[in-house]
Amino acid sequence: MTFIASKPLHHEALAGFKLMDSLIEPNIEELKLSVFANEKFVDKWIKEYPKKDVERIGLFVSQKSEDRALSQTKWEEIASYLSKEYEVFVYSNDIRDFEYAWHLPNGFIFPKTPTIQDLIASMTSLDYVICTDSAPLHFCSALSIPVVGLFENRIEKLTRWHPLNTKYELVYNARHIDSINTRQIIDAFYRLKNK
Repeated sequence: MTFIASKPLHHEALAGFKLMDSLIEPNIEELKLSVFANEKFVDKWIKEYPKKDVERIGLFVSQKSEDRALSQTKWEEIASYLSKEYEVFVYSNDIRDFEYAWHLPNGFIFPKTPTIQDLIASMTSLDYVICTDSAPLHFCSALSIPVVGLFENRIEKLTRWHPLNTKYELVYNARHIDSINTRQIIDAFYRLKNK
């Protein structure tokens, strides 16, 4: 435990490169993450959800950890507010048809992404993402999608797990993500848009 506590705070995806200091001097600021979508999956996605004349925002609402979860009510407020200007896609890894439990009017898209290939292909059509600290946040980094990341206010999380290789805004408050209010998240989105 002492070793972990004394470990310098570098982004976790790049920290392993610091182990090579004795061999080479890596510049971890220049290292880039990337992921490539399968073209067949992208083509399928484009046919199913053709692009409109407005920008798309993906909201990734799933989170198994209580500390990192934002309430459904808050996600609904964010989705409703942003839908005035944007096409809103609401993603969940819940296997049930979760859209029927949401109190949103028609017009919101609840895409089914049963595999990682489907998820990454669908993300390539997004202009922005809002999500908690989770795998989709890091897929955004690897796909260079601007992202608003919702975090607990813990220095090791903010330093080691923030997005890389893309524009981002972090929103954090107290120990639990659900203590963040929706206005903070929406304001962060508009700051991100203006970067």
